[in-house]
Amino acid sequence: MRDNMQNAVSVNYSLSGKAGNGADYQLLNGWVTFEAGQEFVEIPISVIDDELIEDDFELVLLTLNPYSVDGIQQYTLDYSKEFPVTSSLTIQDNDIPCNVWIDSFQNTTEGERDGNGWFRLRRDQVKGNLTIHYTVTGTASTNGSDYTKLTGTVTFNNNDEFVYVPINVVDDNLNEWDETITLTLNSNRVDNHDQYYFENTAEHPVSTTITLCDNDRTNVWIEKGEDAVEGTGEGYVLVKRDNTKTRLTVYFSYDKKVSMAIKNEDFENLSGMELNSTSGQVTFEIGEDTVRIPIISIDDTILEHPETVIIKLRVAGDAPASDGSILPAYQIDSTKESKVTILIHDNDVKQQVWFETKQDATEVGEKGYARVWRSDATDDLRISYRINNISTGVLGQDYEYPPGMSTLNTETGFISFAKGAYYVDIPIRVIDNSLLDGTRTVSITIIPGDETVGGVNTIYDIDESRNTIDVSIFDDDVKTTLRIGEIKHATEGGENGYVRVDRDNSRTELTFNYILDVAGSTASMGDDFAQLPGMKSGSTFGTFTFKAGESSVYIPITVFDDNLIETDKTVRIVLTTGNGNYELDENFEAIVTIKDNDRPTNIRVETIQHGIEGEQDIFIRLHRDQTDKLLTVTFEYDKNTNMAVWGTNFYRLFLNFTNFLNCG
Repeated sequence: MRDNMQNAVSVNYSLSGKAGNGADYQLLNGWVTFEAGQEFVEIPISVIDDELIEDDFELVLLTLNPYSVDGIQQYTLDYSKEFPVTSSLTIQDNDIPCNVWIDSFQNTTEGERDGNGWFRLRRDQVKGNLTIHYTVTGTASTNGSDYTKLTGTVTFNNNDEFVYVPINVVDDNLNEWDETITLTLNSNRVDNHDQYYFENTAEHPVSTTITLCDNDRTNVWIEKGEDAVEGTGEGYVLVKRDNTKTRLTVYFSYDKKVSMAIKNEDFENLSGMELNSTSGQVTFEIGEDTVRIPIISIDDTILEHPETVIIKLRVAGDAPASDGSILPAYQIDSTKESKVTILIHDNDVKQQVWFETKQDATEVGEKGYARVWRSDATDDLRISYRINNISTGVLGQDYEYPPGMSTLNTETGFISFAKGAYYVDIPIRVIDNSLLDGTRTVSITIIPGDETVGGVNTIYDIDESRNTIDVSIFDDDVKTTLRIGEIKHATEGGENGYVRVDRDNSRTELTFNYILDVAGSTASMGDDFAQLPGMKSGSTFGTFTFKAGESSVYIPITVFDDNLIETDKTVRIVLTTGNGNYELDENFEAIVTIKDNDRPTNIRVETIQHGIEGEQDIFIRLHRDQTDKLLTVTFEYDKNTNMAVWGTNFYRLFLNFTNFLNCG
């Protein structure tokens, strides 16, 4: 504003404040011109809309400056408060920071098509361009040898929600561990203001790691080639790989513990294997995907089963990792075989074995055996056999354990031919007992052998038509016959009775059975006589035993003496069959009589004393002829025929119990 509008005049001014001339608003040159007659002129402050996060209000300070030409002032400045020469305004920022995070990623693999990886960054506001700073760490080299070197910054263009940090892998020929690449977002501050921020949560991470997978590792596996046959050819195993770019040595082992074939006895030393070692190696040349491990059999004269040679791949390291561990030069393919079994087939002819003769056995006398023959006696031979379930003889009870059997092994046994022997006997050693067993059998079957044991051959063919034989065991025990012998009757208060049982063979101990025939007895056990031996309370079944050497035993009938006058009573004893060790004679029952020792007592009137009124009472004295028991006498007063009246002529009747009615 001016107060003299006659002429045109240019006024000089200067700009200061936090806002930058040309940065926060359009560039001003420091001059403004009043045209003639113009009282007011405006200095435009055209704000530049940038994408920076700044203070909310930034000051623009404008100051008018004096100006002279050849020492002559072109205008004067009014420095009063009413007309200031300095003025200011503020620019309000319209930018706010956005949230930035790593949204997703992709791992990488050397040499594969589309094998490059990436990190994808995301922001929650898409206005304007935004440059993000980051750092890269991990086990992969950042110098460009494992992947193309990164700049450390990436920019969202205006309206972009996503931006990618590419990981372009360098495909080398080095066998390496899989490596990691970790991208971490960093903050960016301009004039003390963060241009973006991080939540740094599980959903919005600021650091993520991807894996750089090596494509130079070789997968190896093993396949079965051909089995070997003694004397005619070699077998072999195939080792294979999927990467033929380099020369490669693969290690293997011969599983000595599990293999049936023995190195240097059944087959020659294997490729790359020292004499006393079980580890070997084979080498692939560049371009080779398959190598052989030959299995060369040794031809012997021993008759054998097909024997196994088990070959297993193993891993050996050749490249140290950063932590000191050893990186294997190859890995065993888990989807394919790492172990194979090669058979070495025998070329020797098997001999044949069979049963031809036997000897039956008796408990005392002949020893039994089953004789096994063979077709060739050149070498030692061990054969196996079993005792069949159809045998009626009991192992360990009727005969001893034959060779190769014991209480711990009752299923199969074995016996050996000596060199030069064409037959061998399986002995049946009978155990003598006193039981009536009858004839029993031992059924034996030759079964196939399974392996060479202790250098003794166990390989043979079996003549199936003569592979089973039965050996009989004859019993030497005679069945004993029991009969009732003497019977002694009993008397109450006198002698007890018994039943004598006799047998005709007293060589061994023998227990027999008998019963008390309750229905056939009139006497009652427990009331008339005592419990019989070998009977439980409430039972009528009993047992009794002959000791060895005894030909007779006595079943006692112990009677009870009561005071009852009874008829004579009977006890009926019946012998019964047992476990087959005895039989019964036709005289197998007995009846014992229990005679009663009680009879009626004779009573008579011994004395009668008549009565005199007022002087003498009446009494009647009784006499008996047996005084060994308590006795009660019953009498009756006949009031119909008596002239004396009870209660009128006499008061009462009573017995004088002075001794004479008591026992004795």
